[in-house]
Amino acid sequence: MRDRERVRFLDGLRGIAAVQVLLLHYCAAFLPAIGLVSPPLVRHNWERLFVHSPLFIIVDGDAAVFLFFLISGTALTYSFEPRPFAVFSGVARRVIRLGIPMIGSLILAAAWLLLWPDAHVAAGRLSGSSDWLAIAGPRAVTIGALLREMFLSSFLTGHSDGWATLLPAWLARWLNLPGNASAIN
Repeated sequence: MRDRERVRFLDGLRGIAAVQVLLLHYCAAFLPAIGLVSPPLVRHNWERLFVHSPLFIIVDGDAAVFLFFLISGTALTYSFEPRPFAVFSGVARRVIRLGIPMIGSLILAAAWLLLWPDAHVAAGRLSGSSDWLAIAGPRAVTIGALLREMFLSSFLTGHSDGWATLLPAWLARWLNLPGNASAIN
């Protein structure tokens, strides 16, 4: 029972890390001096103070991603402990549990991009985040691109960026994986 309490604690910590990543993306889009840690983009004095204060941990999504993966590995180890040889059923449960929300978010993102294809570019100009927000997203949303992201890059392989995949760099290049910045979601 004590182990289960520790896993719940790790799940909570993983949720906090996910919120940090969300806040980093929000800041990169709308407060680029903070989200991109870019002093030339400072519009308010408090932004410079925030970036160089201990409060920056709230939006430090980069560190949170690494923490998230470490915690997930530990939680997965505990989840396979009761039936260590039931790999297929364990993987199938994870695919369903993670795949359905991921596919839903991709369909929603694709719909938004089809309805408002340049909204992120306009928002990037308004927020001063044209180096991040305005270049984010695919060149075109097609059924092929959506399916590739659903079943390959977002779900199985990751993206070609060195930090966005567990694949060796040569294999990511050979598979011609898209970069994280050109992902639909």
